[in-house]
Amino acid sequence: MTTGFGCVATDSVTITVSGALGLNISTLDDDLCQGESTVLDATIQGGTANLAYDWTPAISLDDAAIQDPTASPVITTNYILTVTDTLTGCLLIDSILINVSTAYVVTATEDTTLCDPVGFQLRTLHNAPNPQIWARSSASCGCA
Repeated sequence: MTTGFGCVATDSVTITVSGALGLNISTLDDDLCQGESTVLDATIQGGTANLAYDWTPAISLDDAAIQDPTASPVITTNYILTVTDTLTGCLLIDSILINVSTAYVVTATEDTTLCDPVGFQLRTLHNAPNPQIWARSSASCGCA
C-alpha cells in the first residue's frame, strides 16, 4: 500500500483451513428393553487427532467424554454429541435416539385349586404387544 506521500507499507496474513471433518453416530441396537445397554459409535471422517468429545445427557453413559461410550438409558433418550477440534475450535454436532421399551407387566387371577375346572375363567391383564403363551404346570390337584 502506498500513501499519498509515497510511503509504502506491506503486511501478510496466513489463513489456515482445517481439513473437512464429518460426524456420524450409529449403534448396533437402538431399540432396548429396560436394563439393556448399547455402545454409541461415533465415526469421525477426516481425522481423530486433537478432538474433544461431549455427550449429553451424560447421566446414563459410562463416560461422556470418550468417542464411543456405552449407554444404559432407563427411558427413551436422544443423545447429542458435540465434537470440538481443540486446535481450530471447529464443532461437529450429531445425535441419535435410543428407544427404551417399558417393562412388561402381567397380572393373573389369584392362585386357585379346582377339582372341576368347568366354568372357571382365567383372566389376565398385560401390556405386552405379543400374544400370550400359556404353560401348564404339573402340580397335583389333591382332589378325591
